Amino acid sequence: MVLRQLLKLKEEYFGSGAVMFRWNNSASRLACVPAARPSNIFIFDSSGEIERDVPLDDRTSPVSSFEWDTTGNVLALIQKGVVTVSIYHFDEDRLETLDCSREEPSFIAWNMTGPQLAIGTSKGNTIIYNSKTAKMQLIAGKHGRRITCGAWTLRGHLLLGSDDKIISLSKT
Repeated sequence: MVLRQLLKLKEEYFGSGAVMFRWNNSASRLACVPAARPSNIFIFDSSGEIERDVPLDDRTSPVSSFEWDTTGNVLALIQKGVVTVSIYHFDEDRLETLDCSREEPSFIAWNMTGPQLAIGTSKGNTIIYNSKTAKMQLIAGKHGRRITCGAWTLRGHLLLGSDDKIISLSKT
């Protein structure tokens, strides 16, 4: 297998430090967060041209995770020490903030077949956010400690793992 360079991003956006990347599903947009500048998320097109420079509400906390939804138009982002989830709507150029009720988000994952975002918290709870209806639903009591990982199945079931060494399966 031969790999070829697809694009090269300019150092002026990132400095010399580490950068986190996420392509959307169609590989038409690349979201990037530089470790040196956690105050912004940069979105590039597939040729490497910048499309958006989105300033985050909390400009000092490092980004811990970010994920595109299945449409490739909505980006969810969590930051260390922050009790909100940032939702960026690319088509509307709008940043929305979801309050997680004083619980720091520790994990996020978009449903592969629908508009739901699973948000695992540091206290073991799960919040399901629907990006179409903008409604949030708390699922409490499944875990006693921080949610660390998870995945959606093609049938819309949610698997979660946590620091309490329990794996749960939810039919949302």
